Amino acid sequence: MLCFGMVSTACDTEEEAASSPVEASSPPDTTKPQGSKPDIVVVVVDTLRADHLSLHGYERPTSPRLDALAAQGMWFDRAYAQSGWTLASFASLLTGLYPHQHTVSRDGCLPDRFGRMAPATITLAEALKSVGYTTAAWMNNTFLAPEFGLQDGFDVYDYRGATNDVHRTGSETVAAGLAWLDSLEKDQRSFLMLHFMEPHLDYAPPADIHGTFAKGPRPTALAYPKTPNPFTLLQQGGLTLDETGIAYLKALYDEEILAADRALGELIDGLKDRRRLDNTLLVITADHGEEFWEHGKFEHGHDLWSELTRVPLVVHGPGLPKTGRIDTIVEHTDLVAGLAAAAGADMGNLPGVSFFEVAAGPKAPRVALSDNCLYGPSCVSLIDETHRLMLRHHLQMDNSADDFEAAMATATVQKVINVWALDASGYERVELSPEEQQTRGRAMARIMAARRGSLEALAATTGPAVPSYETFNLLKELGYVEREDAQAVPQTPCR
Repeated sequence: MLCFGMVSTACDTEEEAASSPVEASSPPDTTKPQGSKPDIVVVVVDTLRADHLSLHGYERPTSPRLDALAAQGMWFDRAYAQSGWTLASFASLLTGLYPHQHTVSRDGCLPDRFGRMAPATITLAEALKSVGYTTAAWMNNTFLAPEFGLQDGFDVYDYRGATNDVHRTGSETVAAGLAWLDSLEKDQRSFLMLHFMEPHLDYAPPADIHGTFAKGPRPTALAYPKTPNPFTLLQQGGLTLDETGIAYLKALYDEEILAADRALGELIDGLKDRRRLDNTLLVITADHGEEFWEHGKFEHGHDLWSELTRVPLVVHGPGLPKTGRIDTIVEHTDLVAGLAAAAGADMGNLPGVSFFEVAAGPKAPRVALSDNCLYGPSCVSLIDETHRLMLRHHLQMDNSADDFEAAMATATVQKVINVWALDASGYERVELSPEEQQTRGRAMARIMAARRGSLEALAATTGPAVPSYETFNLLKELGYVEREDAQAVPQTPCR
Protein backbone atom coordinates (compact mmCIF):
# COMPACT_ATOMS: atom_id res chain seq x y z
CA MET A 1 0.00 0.00 0.00
CA LEU A 2 1.06 3.58 -0.68
CA CYS A 3 0.06 6.09 1.99
CA PHE A 4 0.29 9.77 1.12
CA GLY A 5 1.16 12.16 3.91
CA MET A 6 0.74 9.53 6.63
CA VAL A 7 -3.05 9.73 6.14
CA SER A 8 -4.50 6.23 6.37
CA THR A 9 -7.48 7.06 4.13
CA ALA A 10 -5.12 8.19 1.38
CA CYS A 11 -3.54 4.84 0.54
CA ASP A 12 -3.32 3.49 -3.01
CA THR A 13 -1.94 0.25 -4.33
CA GLU A 14 1.49 0.29 -5.89
CA GLU A 15 -0.02 -1.03 -9.11
CA GLU A 16 -2.31 2.03 -9.34
CA ALA A 17 0.63 4.35 -8.77
CA ALA A 18 2.58 2.75 -11.62
CA SER A 19 -0.27 2.31 -14.10
CA SER A 20 -0.28 5.66 -15.90
CA PRO A 21 2.05 6.99 -18.59
CA VAL A 22 5.40 8.15 -17.28
CA GLU A 23 8.29 10.30 -18.34
CA ALA A 24 10.13 8.73 -21.28
CA SER A 25 13.73 7.67 -20.83
CA SER A 26 16.33 9.64 -22.76
CA PRO A 27 18.59 7.79 -25.22
CA PRO A 28 22.31 7.53 -24.50
CA ASP A 29 24.18 10.70 -25.43
CA THR A 30 27.34 10.90 -27.50
CA THR A 31 27.99 14.63 -27.12
CA LYS A 32 31.52 15.46 -26.03
CA PRO A 33 33.85 18.46 -25.98
CA GLN A 34 35.79 19.25 -29.13
CA GLY A 35 39.39 18.20 -29.68
CA SER A 36 41.51 15.23 -28.66
CA LYS A 37 40.78 13.09 -25.64
CA PRO A 38 41.46 15.08 -22.47
CA ASP A 39 43.04 13.96 -19.25
CA ILE A 40 40.32 13.60 -16.61
CA VAL A 41 40.58 14.55 -12.95
CA VAL A 42 37.57 14.11 -10.67
CA VAL A 43 37.66 15.52 -7.15
CA VAL A 44 34.98 14.22 -4.78
CA VAL A 45 34.69 16.24 -1.58
CA ASP A 46 33.07 14.15 1.15
CA THR A 47 29.99 15.58 2.92
CA LEU A 48 29.94 18.90 1.02
CA ARG A 49 26.45 20.39 0.71
CA ALA A 50 26.02 22.87 -2.12
CA ASP A 51 24.38 25.71 -0.21
CA HIS A 52 27.39 26.20 2.09
CA LEU A 53 29.51 27.32 -0.85
CA SER A 54 29.96 30.98 -1.71
CA LEU A 55 29.54 29.81 -5.31
CA HIS A 56 25.91 29.00 -4.47
CA GLY A 57 25.28 32.31 -2.73
CA TYR A 58 26.37 31.40 0.79
CA GLU A 59 27.18 34.43 2.93
CA ARG A 60 30.61 33.14 3.96
CA PRO A 61 33.52 33.03 1.48
CA THR A 62 34.06 29.28 1.87
CA SER A 63 35.13 28.45 -1.69
CA PRO A 64 37.26 31.14 -3.40
CA ARG A 65 39.28 28.71 -5.57
CA LEU A 66 36.19 26.77 -6.60
CA ASP A 67 34.40 30.02 -7.43
CA ALA A 68 37.27 31.13 -9.68
CA LEU A 69 37.36 27.77 -11.45
CA ALA A 70 33.60 27.84 -12.02
CA ALA A 71 33.85 31.29 -13.59
CA GLN A 72 36.13 29.81 -16.26
CA GLY A 73 33.90 26.82 -17.02
CA MET A 74 30.40 25.62 -16.15
CA TRP A 75 28.65 24.79 -12.91
CA PHE A 76 25.30 23.24 -12.16
CA ASP A 77 23.22 24.93 -9.50
CA ARG A 78 20.92 21.90 -9.11
CA ALA A 79 23.15 18.83 -9.22
CA TYR A 80 22.09 15.76 -7.25
CA ALA A 81 23.89 12.74 -5.87
CA GLN A 82 22.25 9.33 -6.15
CA SER A 83 22.29 8.74 -2.40
CA GLY A 84 22.84 10.52 0.91
CA TRP A 85 25.82 8.47 2.13
CA THR A 86 29.20 7.51 0.73
CA LEU A 87 29.08 3.89 -0.45
CA ALA A 88 25.84 3.97 -2.43
CA SER A 89 26.60 7.42 -3.85
CA PHE A 90 30.21 6.64 -4.82
CA ALA A 91 29.15 3.45 -6.58
CA SER A 92 26.91 5.59 -8.81
CA LEU A 93 29.78 8.02 -9.41
CA LEU A 94 31.95 5.11 -10.54
CA THR A 95 29.38 3.31 -12.70
CA GLY A 96 26.82 5.84 -13.92
CA LEU A 97 24.12 3.55 -12.51
CA TYR A 98 21.39 4.18 -9.96
CA PRO A 99 21.63 2.38 -6.60
CA HIS A 100 18.84 -0.02 -7.59
CA GLN A 101 21.01 -1.04 -10.56
CA HIS A 102 24.42 -1.43 -8.92
CA THR A 103 23.04 -2.54 -5.48
CA VAL A 104 26.20 -1.38 -3.73
CA SER A 105 24.13 -0.15 -0.82
CA ARG A 106 22.95 -1.13 2.63
CA ASP A 107 20.63 -4.10 2.55
CA GLY A 108 17.21 -3.10 3.88
CA CYS A 109 16.55 -6.62 5.16
CA LEU A 110 19.95 -7.56 6.63
CA PRO A 111 21.32 -4.49 8.46
CA ASP A 112 24.89 -5.80 8.75
CA ARG A 113 25.16 -6.45 5.00
CA PHE A 114 26.52 -3.99 2.48
CA GLY A 115 26.66 -4.39 -1.28
CA ARG A 116 29.83 -5.15 -3.21
CA MET A 117 30.40 -4.14 -6.82
CA ALA A 118 29.53 -7.08 -9.06
CA PRO A 119 32.48 -8.10 -11.29
CA ALA A 120 30.29 -7.82 -14.38
CA THR A 121 29.47 -4.17 -13.70
CA ILE A 122 31.44 -1.84 -15.97
CA THR A 123 33.04 1.01 -14.03
CA LEU A 124 34.14 4.34 -15.47
CA ALA A 125 37.75 3.41 -14.70
CA GLU A 126 37.41 0.14 -16.63
CA ALA A 127 35.81 1.92 -19.58
CA LEU A 128 38.53 4.58 -19.72
CA LYS A 129 41.26 1.99 -19.33
CA SER A 130 39.84 0.12 -22.34
CA VAL A 131 40.40 3.19 -24.54
CA GLY A 132 43.99 3.77 -23.42
CA TYR A 133 43.77 5.73 -20.17
CA THR A 134 46.02 5.03 -17.21
CA THR A 135 43.87 5.22 -14.09
CA ALA A 136 44.41 5.97 -10.40
CA ALA A 137 42.43 6.91 -7.30
CA TRP A 138 43.26 8.15 -3.79
CA MET A 139 40.42 7.23 -1.42
CA ASN A 140 40.08 8.09 2.27
CA ASN A 141 36.67 6.96 3.56
CA THR A 142 36.28 3.46 5.02
CA PHE A 143 33.24 2.88 2.79
CA LEU A 144 35.69 3.06 -0.12
CA ALA A 145 37.71 0.09 1.17
CA PRO A 146 38.66 -2.65 -1.34
CA GLU A 147 36.13 -5.01 0.31
CA PHE A 148 33.37 -3.15 -1.52
CA GLY A 149 34.89 -3.72 -4.96
CA LEU A 150 35.05 -0.09 -6.08
CA GLN A 151 38.67 -0.40 -7.23
CA ASP A 152 37.86 -2.30 -10.45
CA GLY A 153 39.62 -0.66 -13.41
CA PHE A 154 42.11 1.42 -11.43
CA ASP A 155 45.79 0.75 -12.07
CA VAL A 156 46.46 2.37 -8.70
CA TYR A 157 43.86 2.37 -5.92
CA ASP A 158 45.45 4.03 -2.91
CA TYR A 159 43.01 3.48 -0.06
CA ARG A 160 43.59 4.64 3.48
CA GLY A 161 40.98 3.84 6.12
CA ALA A 162 39.78 6.67 8.31
CA THR A 163 38.15 7.40 11.61
CA ASN A 164 36.30 10.64 12.23
CA ASP A 165 39.35 12.28 13.79
CA VAL A 166 42.22 10.64 11.87
CA HIS A 167 42.36 10.72 8.09
CA ARG A 168 44.60 11.69 5.19
CA THR A 169 44.14 15.40 4.45
CA GLY A 170 43.08 16.91 1.16
CA SER A 171 46.51 18.50 0.76
CA GLU A 172 48.24 15.14 1.27
CA THR A 173 45.85 13.54 -1.23
CA VAL A 174 46.59 16.21 -3.83
CA ALA A 175 50.34 15.85 -3.37
CA ALA A 176 50.10 12.09 -3.92
CA GLY A 177 47.93 12.49 -7.00
CA LEU A 178 50.27 15.06 -8.57
CA ALA A 179 53.27 12.80 -7.88
CA TRP A 180 51.48 10.01 -9.72
CA LEU A 181 50.88 12.27 -12.70
CA ASP A 182 54.58 13.10 -12.69
CA SER A 183 55.39 9.39 -13.01
CA LEU A 184 53.49 8.97 -16.28
CA GLU A 185 54.88 9.00 -19.79
CA LYS A 186 54.65 12.37 -21.54
CA ASP A 187 51.71 11.59 -23.84
CA GLN A 188 49.87 9.08 -21.64
CA ARG A 189 46.18 9.88 -21.16
CA SER A 190 45.22 9.76 -17.50
CA PHE A 191 42.16 9.46 -15.28
CA LEU A 192 42.72 10.52 -11.69
CA MET A 193 40.09 10.49 -8.92
CA LEU A 194 40.85 12.25 -5.64
CA HIS A 195 38.69 11.97 -2.54
CA PHE A 196 38.87 14.64 0.17
CA MET A 197 37.65 13.60 3.63
CA GLU A 198 37.08 17.23 4.70
CA PRO A 199 34.47 18.41 5.70
CA HIS A 200 33.29 15.03 7.04
CA LEU A 201 33.16 14.68 10.83
CA ASP A 202 35.07 15.48 12.93
CA TYR A 203 35.05 19.19 12.20
CA ALA A 204 38.65 19.98 13.11
CA PRO A 205 39.92 22.63 10.66
CA PRO A 206 43.67 23.34 10.39
CA ALA A 207 45.04 25.71 13.01
CA ASP A 208 45.73 28.46 10.47
CA ILE A 209 42.13 28.33 9.22
CA HIS A 210 40.36 27.85 12.55
CA GLY A 211 38.96 31.17 13.68
CA THR A 212 38.14 32.39 10.17
CA PHE A 213 34.43 31.79 10.73
CA ALA A 214 34.24 30.24 14.23
CA LYS A 215 34.59 33.38 16.34
CA GLY A 216 34.65 33.71 20.09
CA PRO A 217 35.04 31.02 22.74
CA ARG A 218 34.28 27.44 21.83
CA PRO A 219 31.05 26.21 23.48
CA THR A 220 31.76 23.88 26.38
CA ALA A 221 29.59 21.18 24.80
CA LEU A 222 31.90 21.14 21.76
CA ALA A 223 35.19 20.87 23.67
CA TYR A 224 37.56 18.86 21.46
CA PRO A 225 39.30 16.49 21.59
CA LYS A 226 37.71 14.81 24.57
CA THR A 227 36.00 11.58 25.57
CA PRO A 228 33.22 11.02 24.81
CA ASN A 229 33.66 12.74 21.47
CA PRO A 230 31.08 15.56 21.18
CA PHE A 231 30.61 14.96 17.44
CA THR A 232 29.86 11.29 18.09
CA LEU A 233 27.34 12.29 20.74
CA LEU A 234 25.68 14.67 18.29
CA GLN A 235 25.68 11.94 15.65
CA GLN A 236 23.95 9.53 18.04
CA GLY A 237 21.52 12.06 19.50
CA GLY A 238 23.22 12.05 22.91
CA LEU A 239 24.01 15.78 22.91
CA THR A 240 21.78 18.81 22.35
CA LEU A 241 23.09 22.21 21.29
CA ASP A 242 21.49 25.62 21.73
CA GLU A 243 21.42 28.15 18.88
CA THR A 244 24.89 29.42 19.77
CA GLY A 245 26.29 25.90 19.72
CA ILE A 246 24.69 25.10 16.37
CA ALA A 247 26.04 28.32 14.88
CA TYR A 248 29.54 27.45 16.09
CA LEU A 249 29.20 23.91 14.72
CA LYS A 250 28.27 25.26 11.29
CA ALA A 251 31.22 27.65 11.43
CA LEU A 252 33.57 24.72 12.06
CA TYR A 253 32.02 22.87 9.11
CA ASP A 254 32.53 25.95 6.93
CA GLU A 255 36.18 26.16 7.97
CA GLU A 256 36.62 22.53 6.92
CA ILE A 257 35.15 23.49 3.53
CA LEU A 258 37.71 26.28 3.29
CA ALA A 259 40.46 23.72 4.00
CA ALA A 260 39.13 21.50 1.19
CA ASP A 261 39.02 24.54 -1.11
CA ARG A 262 42.66 25.28 -0.31
CA ALA A 263 43.60 21.72 -1.26
CA LEU A 264 41.66 22.19 -4.51
CA GLY A 265 43.71 25.31 -5.16
CA GLU A 266 46.89 23.30 -4.66
CA LEU A 267 45.64 20.84 -7.28
CA ILE A 268 44.80 23.59 -9.76
CA ASP A 269 48.17 25.26 -9.25
CA GLY A 270 49.93 21.91 -9.55
CA LEU A 271 48.21 21.17 -12.86
CA LYS A 272 49.10 24.65 -14.13
CA ASP A 273 52.74 24.29 -13.11
CA ARG A 274 52.89 20.99 -15.01
CA ARG A 275 51.17 22.54 -18.05
CA ARG A 276 48.40 19.98 -17.70
CA LEU A 277 45.40 22.15 -16.82
CA ASP A 278 44.61 23.24 -20.38
CA ASN A 279 44.09 19.63 -21.49
CA THR A 280 42.44 18.37 -18.31
CA LEU A 281 38.73 17.91 -17.88
CA LEU A 282 38.56 18.84 -14.19
CA VAL A 283 35.40 17.99 -12.24
CA ILE A 284 34.62 18.91 -8.64
CA THR A 285 31.61 17.40 -6.90
CA ALA A 286 30.59 15.71 -3.62
CA ASP A 287 29.20 12.32 -2.67
CA HIS A 288 26.54 13.85 -0.40
CA GLY A 289 25.86 16.75 1.95
CA GLU A 290 25.16 17.28 5.63
CA GLU A 291 22.04 18.16 7.62
CA PHE A 292 22.07 20.60 10.53
CA TRP A 293 18.64 19.83 11.99
CA GLU A 294 16.72 21.47 9.12
CA HIS A 295 14.45 18.42 9.29
CA GLY A 296 15.16 17.44 12.86
CA LYS A 297 18.40 15.48 12.50
CA PHE A 298 22.13 15.98 12.19
CA GLU A 299 24.79 14.53 9.90
CA HIS A 300 23.89 12.28 6.94
CA GLY A 301 22.81 8.80 5.88
CA HIS A 302 19.37 8.98 7.46
CA ASP A 303 17.37 10.62 4.65
CA LEU A 304 17.46 12.13 1.16
CA TRP A 305 16.63 15.80 1.68
CA SER A 306 18.32 18.37 -0.55
CA GLU A 307 20.69 19.20 2.30
CA LEU A 308 21.94 15.62 1.85
CA THR A 309 21.68 15.04 -1.92
CA ARG A 310 22.16 18.43 -3.56
CA VAL A 311 25.86 18.73 -4.27
CA PRO A 312 28.25 21.01 -6.16
CA LEU A 313 29.18 20.14 -9.72
CA VAL A 314 31.82 22.32 -11.39
CA VAL A 315 33.43 21.38 -14.71
CA HIS A 316 36.43 23.06 -16.33
CA GLY A 317 38.33 21.88 -19.36
CA PRO A 318 39.26 22.05 -23.02
CA GLY A 319 36.48 22.68 -25.51
CA LEU A 320 33.93 23.58 -22.84
CA PRO A 321 31.92 26.76 -23.25
CA LYS A 322 32.31 29.20 -20.37
CA THR A 323 28.60 29.10 -19.68
CA GLY A 324 28.81 29.68 -15.94
CA ARG A 325 25.71 28.76 -13.97
CA ILE A 326 23.32 26.16 -15.39
CA ASP A 327 19.97 25.79 -13.61
CA THR A 328 18.79 22.55 -15.22
CA ILE A 329 18.59 19.51 -12.92
CA VAL A 330 21.53 17.14 -13.43
CA GLU A 331 22.51 13.88 -11.69
CA HIS A 332 25.74 12.02 -11.11
CA THR A 333 24.51 9.47 -13.65
CA ASP A 334 24.67 12.29 -16.22
CA LEU A 335 28.19 13.19 -15.11
CA VAL A 336 29.48 9.66 -15.73
CA ALA A 337 27.76 9.49 -19.12
CA GLY A 338 29.44 12.76 -20.09
CA LEU A 339 32.91 11.73 -18.93
CA ALA A 340 32.68 8.46 -20.84
CA ALA A 341 31.58 10.36 -23.94
CA ALA A 342 34.46 12.83 -23.61
CA ALA A 343 36.92 9.93 -23.63
CA GLY A 344 35.18 8.02 -26.40
CA ALA A 345 34.51 5.13 -24.03
CA ASP A 346 31.54 2.75 -24.23
CA MET A 347 29.78 1.93 -20.96
CA GLY A 348 26.72 0.34 -22.47
CA ASN A 349 23.19 1.62 -22.02
CA LEU A 350 23.61 4.02 -19.13
CA PRO A 351 20.51 5.67 -17.65
CA GLY A 352 22.05 9.15 -17.66
CA VAL A 353 22.22 11.83 -20.33
CA SER A 354 25.65 13.40 -20.89
CA PHE A 355 25.95 16.56 -18.82
CA PHE A 356 27.30 18.26 -21.97
CA GLU A 357 23.90 17.72 -23.56
CA VAL A 358 22.13 18.90 -20.41
CA ALA A 359 24.21 22.08 -20.48
CA ALA A 360 23.57 22.68 -24.18
CA GLY A 361 19.77 22.43 -23.89
CA PRO A 362 17.02 22.74 -24.84
CA LYS A 363 16.05 22.82 -21.19
CA ALA A 364 13.34 20.19 -20.99
CA PRO A 365 12.01 19.44 -17.48
CA ARG A 366 14.17 16.90 -15.66
CA VAL A 367 14.08 14.91 -12.44
CA ALA A 368 16.68 13.36 -10.12
CA LEU A 369 16.40 10.03 -8.31
CA SER A 370 18.15 9.31 -5.00
CA ASP A 371 17.99 6.00 -3.15
CA ASN A 372 18.99 4.03 -0.06
CA CYS A 373 19.41 5.13 3.55
CA LEU A 374 22.09 3.97 5.94
CA TYR A 375 19.97 4.48 9.05
CA GLY A 376 16.28 4.27 9.88
CA PRO A 377 13.51 3.38 7.41
CA SER A 378 14.53 2.40 3.91
CA CYS A 379 14.06 5.40 1.61
CA VAL A 380 13.93 6.57 -2.00
CA SER A 381 13.26 10.04 -3.35
CA LEU A 382 12.46 11.90 -6.55
CA ILE A 383 12.86 15.64 -7.10
CA ASP A 384 11.68 17.76 -10.00
CA GLU A 385 11.77 21.50 -10.61
CA THR A 386 9.16 22.33 -7.99
CA HIS A 387 8.58 19.36 -5.66
CA ARG A 388 10.30 16.56 -3.72
CA LEU A 389 8.70 13.15 -3.18
CA MET A 390 9.97 11.11 -0.23
CA LEU A 391 9.06 7.42 -0.03
CA ARG A 392 9.89 5.61 3.20
CA HIS A 393 9.30 1.95 3.99
CA HIS A 394 8.00 1.89 7.57
CA LEU A 395 8.41 -1.47 9.26
CA GLN A 396 5.22 -2.59 11.04
CA MET A 397 6.06 -5.09 13.79
CA ASP A 398 3.82 -6.98 16.18
CA ASN A 399 4.77 -5.61 19.58
CA SER A 400 2.83 -8.39 21.33
CA ALA A 401 5.11 -11.10 19.90
CA ASP A 402 7.14 -13.15 22.36
CA ASP A 403 10.54 -12.16 20.93
CA PHE A 404 12.23 -10.15 18.19
CA GLU A 405 12.44 -13.06 15.74
CA ALA A 406 8.73 -13.80 16.10
CA ALA A 407 7.86 -10.14 15.58
CA MET A 408 10.00 -10.00 12.42
CA ALA A 409 8.42 -13.19 11.06
CA THR A 410 5.05 -11.46 10.77
CA ALA A 411 6.28 -7.91 10.06
CA THR A 412 4.87 -5.95 7.16
CA VAL A 413 5.83 -2.70 5.43
CA GLN A 414 3.80 0.41 4.91
CA LYS A 415 5.03 2.60 2.05
CA VAL A 416 4.54 6.20 3.11
CA ILE A 417 4.86 9.03 0.61
CA ASN A 418 5.30 12.67 1.58
CA VAL A 419 5.48 15.47 -0.98
CA TRP A 420 7.12 18.81 -0.30
CA ALA A 421 7.06 22.04 -2.28
CA LEU A 422 10.46 23.59 -2.96
CA ASP A 423 11.20 27.16 -1.97
CA ALA A 424 12.81 29.69 -4.30
CA SER A 425 16.25 28.19 -3.57
CA GLY A 426 15.08 24.64 -4.34
CA TYR A 427 14.89 23.29 -0.77
CA GLU A 428 12.04 21.46 0.95
CA ARG A 429 10.37 23.76 3.43
CA VAL A 430 6.58 23.28 3.06
CA GLU A 431 4.81 19.92 3.05
CA LEU A 432 1.75 19.79 0.79
CA SER A 433 -1.76 19.33 2.10
CA PRO A 434 -3.15 15.75 2.06
CA GLU A 435 -5.25 16.55 -1.01
CA GLU A 436 -2.30 18.04 -2.91
CA GLN A 437 -0.11 15.11 -1.90
CA GLN A 438 -2.58 12.70 -3.47
CA THR A 439 -2.43 14.40 -6.86
CA ARG A 440 1.23 15.30 -7.02
CA GLY A 441 2.36 12.14 -5.21
CA ARG A 442 0.63 9.74 -7.61
CA ALA A 443 2.22 11.42 -10.65
CA MET A 444 5.72 11.46 -9.15
CA ALA A 445 5.38 7.89 -7.82
CA ARG A 446 4.62 6.72 -11.36
CA ILE A 447 7.87 8.27 -12.59
CA MET A 448 9.77 6.75 -9.69
CA ALA A 449 8.31 3.29 -10.30
CA ALA A 450 9.22 3.50 -13.97
CA ARG A 451 12.80 4.52 -13.19
CA ARG A 452 13.34 1.83 -10.55
CA GLY A 453 11.09 -0.95 -11.78
CA SER A 454 9.34 -1.04 -8.40
CA LEU A 455 8.91 0.91 -5.19
CA GLU A 456 10.51 -1.77 -3.01
CA ALA A 457 13.47 -1.37 -0.67
CA LEU A 458 16.89 -2.24 -2.08
CA ALA A 459 18.52 -5.60 -1.42
CA ALA A 460 22.32 -5.71 -1.52
CA THR A 461 22.41 -9.26 -2.86
CA THR A 462 26.01 -9.15 -4.10
CA GLY A 463 27.73 -7.91 -0.97
CA PRO A 464 29.55 -9.22 2.06
CA ALA A 465 28.19 -9.29 5.57
CA VAL A 466 30.36 -6.93 7.65
CA PRO A 467 33.68 -6.90 5.70
CA SER A 468 37.06 -7.47 7.31
CA TYR A 469 37.65 -7.05 11.04
CA GLU A 470 39.72 -3.92 10.41
CA THR A 471 37.08 -2.37 8.15
CA PHE A 472 34.31 -3.27 10.59
CA ASN A 473 36.13 -1.53 13.44
CA LEU A 474 36.67 1.57 11.33
CA LEU A 475 32.98 1.62 10.41
CA LYS A 476 32.15 1.44 14.11
CA GLU A 477 34.52 4.36 14.77
CA LEU A 478 32.66 6.34 12.12
CA GLY A 479 29.33 5.43 13.72
CA TYR A 480 28.15 3.50 10.66
CA VAL A 481 27.40 0.12 12.22
CA GLU A 482 25.56 -0.65 15.42
CA ARG A 483 27.34 -1.10 18.71
CA GLU A 484 27.70 -4.66 19.89
CA ASP A 485 25.06 -4.11 22.56
CA ALA A 486 22.51 -2.62 20.16
CA GLN A 487 19.67 -4.43 18.35
CA ALA A 488 20.26 -4.42 14.58
CA VAL A 489 16.72 -3.69 13.31
CA PRO A 490 16.06 -4.31 9.60
CA GLN A 491 14.55 -1.56 7.48
CA THR A 492 12.14 -4.00 5.84
CA PRO A 493 11.14 -7.66 6.35
CA CYS A 494 13.58 -10.27 5.08
CA ARG A 495 12.81 -11.90 1.76
